[in-house]
Amino acid sequence: MMRRRACSLPGCGFDYETNVGSARSYGLEIEMKYKPVSTILLGFSGGYTQATLTSDVASLGAHSGDPIQGVPKYNASFTAQYNFDLSGDLYGFARGAVRWVGSSHGTLV
Repeated sequence: MMRRRACSLPGCGFDYETNVGSARSYGLEIEMKYKPVSTILLGFSGGYTQATLTSDVASLGAHSGDPIQGVPKYNASFTAQYNFDLSGDLYGFARGAVRWVGSSHGTLV
């Protein structure tokens, strides 16, 4: 699989896209929901991703095994929702969420 990368042109501050060879990505995701009572729904999700180059790109100084830019290794989220009756056939809910995304590499070099 070919990966594209944004590169900076030296001295002018502009970016451009270029192919950086082949890459491999694999990981694991999990999602759980729990309803402790009929009006409350809790949720958790998390993931792990391993994304690396599988070939060298000498022109960019990138090597096989280097991480792919912009792909965090870990992420997680927690949600909570409260459902309630308003009147008649009208229903409402209040929802909150917290999301965490781990660090990622901004460039290959």
